[in-house]
Amino acid sequence: MPRGTYKPEVVVETDKLTEEEWLEYRHGGIGGSDVSIIFGVSHFRTCRELYYDKLKIKPYREEEDTTWLQKKMGHVLEELVAEVFAKKTGLKVYEVKKMFCHPLYPYMRAAGNTGNFAGTEML
Repeated sequence: MPRGTYKPEVVVETDKLTEEEWLEYRHGGIGGSDVSIIFGVSHFRTCRELYYDKLKIKPYREEEDTTWLQKKMGHVLEELVAEVFAKKTGLKVYEVKKMFCHPLYPYMRAAGNTGNFAGTEML
């Protein structure tokens, strides 16, 4: 495939998934939220925590989640961020209830969190 002509493949329709099922699909690849962790710039998780999470390994000792408030606020603000993006760019933002993967690199996943706000008219 020539560069720039890839179309994402649908891994799963997410609208009827339970949170547990959605997380199971998320474990199957590397998503946007995982990239900052891999590059070591996340304020929320370490590479070891991501590794344990992807392999479903329980840590020997559970650490207290000191970033729960930031995570909760990020989730709460998803719709507002989508609205601001649309207003500032003039692009239409709409809800896509699917998880996607790259056609050549299926471990590369894309899915919004619970809101699944994604894309523009180009998607």
